[in-house]
Amino acid sequence: MTRPRSVAIIPSRLESSRLPEKALADICGLPMIVHVFKRCGFAKSLDEVFVATDSNKIRQVVEKFGGKILMTSS
Repeated sequence: MTRPRSVAIIPSRLESSRLPEKALADICGLPMIVHVFKRCGFAKSLDEVFVATDSNKIRQVVEKFGGKILMTSS
């Protein structure tokens, strides 16, 4: 019997009121959202990891680092 597929969806948006563009903040040379999806990639129980965003800036950064995107409405 095969196990069900397991997917992580990371919500990410730029329009934060406390810290605008936090998802793109540089942490040790990488944007924060890249750190998050790379960490999820270490989880053995996940088959795929997606970043859900309404931002083209986030989409471009995530795709540049090999991540998968689900575009949402704002």
